[in-house]
Amino acid sequence: MTWLGRSVSAVSASQPADLAPEPQAPADVAALIPMVRRIVGARVGAHPAADDLVQEILVRVLAASGRIEPGMLEPYAIVTARNVIASMWRGDDREKRNRHRVVDLRQPAEPDEQLLASEEHSEVAQALARLSKREREADHVQRWCRFATSVSGGASSGRHSADRPRERPASTRWRHRRPAYGP
Repeated sequence: MTWLGRSVSAVSASQPADLAPEPQAPADVAALIPMVRRIVGARVGAHPAADDLVQEILVRVLAASGRIEPGMLEPYAIVTARNVIASMWRGDDREKRNRHRVVDLRQPAEPDEQLLASEEHSEVAQALARLSKREREADHVQRWCRFATSVSGGASSGRHSADRPRERPASTRWRHRRPAYGP
């Protein structure tokens, strides 16, 4: 039969497309296992994740086998293997680049640190109980001043930042010092 000047083979419509038998995808995927193992072995060698990669590739191929034409299953498996392996290497590189962000450089807490802190707290409470009311108030004011100094960054001028004269930018200082030119 010819159509638009080209020969076209006739397609029999003996069975509707809905009733056409599905291809045997699991058997075809099982035949790909040795090839996928060779590809993964060539790309990653004796990497600990080699078997996991083979399984992931086969799962992806099996999931897509219904959408792939029967003769294209092997090329699809090859491309999938290449992409899965590349993703693994990219993930490893990203992990190496960001590993320094995970490290906690603080010293670990000593096991007896909480016990010592509670003992110190109880000793301070006993010492404060022996002080008179006036001495406790003076101690409170002194502690508050130390706290305020540490929070404000250790300002030693004794003045609050709102009370200090404001610094002018260099451009405005120059403008005020510039001599007047003219007649």
